[in-house]
Amino acid sequence: MPFDPDDELEGRLAPLPPLAKTALAAASAERVNPVYENYFYGDHVAAIREAIDFGWECCAGAVPDPARAKRLEDHIRDHVEYWHEESVTILGESASVSLRILETLPTMKEADPTLGVVRAFGASVFVAQMAAKLSETIDEDAAEEEEVEWQEKAIELAFKHQGPFDAAMFRALAPHPPKWWDAYVAGPEHL
Repeated sequence: MPFDPDDELEGRLAPLPPLAKTALAAASAERVNPVYENYFYGDHVAAIREAIDFGWECCAGAVPDPARAKRLEDHIRDHVEYWHEESVTILGESASVSLRILETLPTMKEADPTLGVVRAFGASVFVAQMAAKLSETIDEDAAEEEEVEWQEKAIELAFKHQGPFDAAMFRALAPHPPKWWDAYVAGPEHL
């Protein structure tokens, strides 16, 4: 199954300010969300997109609304569990990255924001690997490497940047959409 927390990564990310953690999780969700949006439609896609947008709104200075965060968390968690029960892990994990955004917000007092980012990163790598495997045109290791390289650049940006974060600054770090996404969409096993 996807992702065991990486203690080294968790230690590296711990000193980041809270909004930098939210930005990293939201940017990670932006990278894998096309897998989910391309397959599914309906209110779950809207909730997942809303969670991503909510994260960016908070990064821009909006005060997180605890009721909105809880509503999104409940909605997305149900959907993530459903896809895991149905053994469609690529969709469960792509949706889970949006759930991790919520874990980074101060409204989620029981969540560990650093662990939320670590889990978002792990799920993103897993989605890239699964997309590569389904594509049959790109190696899983290459997809993992592409995602990890982007993550390293994103971490560096998060530590250096002063001020509000936005999606465009993270998109500029690597091809968007990722190369593994293009291979996935063109592949024979594309959902």
